[in-house]
Parts: sequence; C-alpha cells; structure tokens
Amino acid sequence: MHECIIETKRLYLREMNHDDFDALYKVLADPEIMQHYPYAFANTDYPALYSYCKYTNIGSYKTAESIGMHLLKEYPNPENVITRVSVILRAEYSSGR
Repeated sequence: MHECIIETKRLYLREMNHDDFDALYKVLADPEIMQHYPYAFANTDYPALYSYCKYTNIGSYKTAESIGMHLLKEYPNPENVITRVSVILRAEYSSGR
C-alpha cells in the first residue's frame, strides 16, 4: 500500500499504482463521463505509451515515473519552454517493471 498523502472523513488521497489501472480506465474510457473532454480513452494495441508534459509539471512526470515510464527526451518548446517526453513500452508495463 502506498503512503497516504491526504486523509479526511470523506477523502483518502494516495499515489496511483498499477493496481489502479482497471478502475481508472473504466472512468477515462466512458464517453458519458468524458463528454466534456476532447476524447474518451481507448485501450489499444500500440507498442508504447508516451506522456508529454511541461518540465515544471512535476506532478505529471512524477506520476509517469511511478507507473514505470522513463524519460525519453526533453526538447525546447516555445509554448512550454521545455517539454519532457516519457515512455513505457507495452512489454514493460505488462511485465510490471
């Protein structure tokens, strides 16, 4: 079990982990829930998952690292100053590495 970050009577906030994938996918793949988002997520057979985020978005890239993603590249971006690209291969994720 991961360390609790915030706990109240109605909320228990902790870091996400591999065991959360199925529950999170059910939410993110539901078109009704995601109706105000540009798209609902779909499970695909793509060989890798990429995460692009602004270098100052520590929460996003720490989340990517926590699920096993590793930094692939950083590149200059006029909008974000520097964009970090993290990746995890399906084989790595499936093996739980």
